[in-house]
Amino acid sequence: MKKPQCEKPTAYNCGQACINVSKSCQQSPSDSFGRNRLQKLKQVAAIFAKSKGVKNKKGQESTNRLIDNITAKRKVEAGELKQARGEINAERRKARLKAEAKAKREQLLKLSEEFEGKSKTKGATAEVIKGASPNAKLWDVYNSYKKQISKAAKSNPLGAKEMVIKANKKLEVIKEENANFLAQSRKLIEVSSPTKINASISSPSYREGVEAFSRMVSIPNLKDPINIVDAPPESQGRSFYNLGSNQVYMGVESSSTVIHEMSHWLEEKVPGIRREVVDFYNKRTKGEDLVRLRDVTGNKAYGEDEVTRTDKWLHPYMGKEYKDASEILSMGMEMMYENPAYLAKNDPEMFDFIYSVVRRG
Repeated sequence: MKKPQCEKPTAYNCGQACINVSKSCQQSPSDSFGRNRLQKLKQVAAIFAKSKGVKNKKGQESTNRLIDNITAKRKVEAGELKQARGEINAERRKARLKAEAKAKREQLLKLSEEFEGKSKTKGATAEVIKGASPNAKLWDVYNSYKKQISKAAKSNPLGAKEMVIKANKKLEVIKEENANFLAQSRKLIEVSSPTKINASISSPSYREGVEAFSRMVSIPNLKDPINIVDAPPESQGRSFYNLGSNQVYMGVESSSTVIHEMSHWLEEKVPGIRREVVDFYNKRTKGEDLVRLRDVTGNKAYGEDEVTRTDKWLHPYMGKEYKDASEILSMGMEMMYENPAYLAKNDPEMFDFIYSVVRRG
């Protein structure tokens, strides 16, 4: 029988067949020459397999490094893409809310005109609802009537009694119209999904402010608690929020003050809000010098170190300078609650910002 011709350098003739060293030899030669050649072939095959394993290992390591590099690059690209999408979504959110805020402003101004036009008090209600704080203005009207009646009582007691009756009737109408106006105005700036606030209060009088605040903001997953307690006597009636805590101290029983101090808490707890507030403040006060609040307001209750950048704020206190806080959100939210129509008319840019920045959902 003619022996096979082995052409590959890794193949050997083991008697009756060509066996490649990269494969297992399945032959079982009966002659001694074939068995001896097969034994040598297996030794060579073992050496070949070992060298191939080293090459495969090196190749695998190189492949793994390449895969790791590609994976790392893809992670970076994915992160950049996520950031870019986040920025795009943020800009879209701002644009959408700005348009929404403008529509709300127009509705508020129209509502204000309607109430002024249909009032039964010949302009008295209009004077009340056009102010920054209608409820405070209503109290001023009451005190004004009281002084007029007191003066009249000295010279005409009977006439003074008639004045009391007329004044009380007129005040009741103004009070009712003002309450209806504020209720409808505040309804217009409420969010569709009020934020659940984990609040602990020391007095039931603070609950109304907490609930109103909840209806004005939309902050998903706001889990930080807040404790609202009475301020210590040494605060001399001033309310304040302690930065770095969840503690609000109330010096007065006022819903608008609760909202003011809770806004300080919110600005600190939501980094996105804080960044937007800083940007807005810097934009509005660019080129403005610091001045003392007591100088620009004439109120000596402000300390020597309390300074502000006046800009065109509706109140100089809004530009007060802090290291890690501001009065932008707090004063803006307080004004938005007190009379959203007043803020919409007198500082539309501020209205749009406050309306938008607390809507994060």
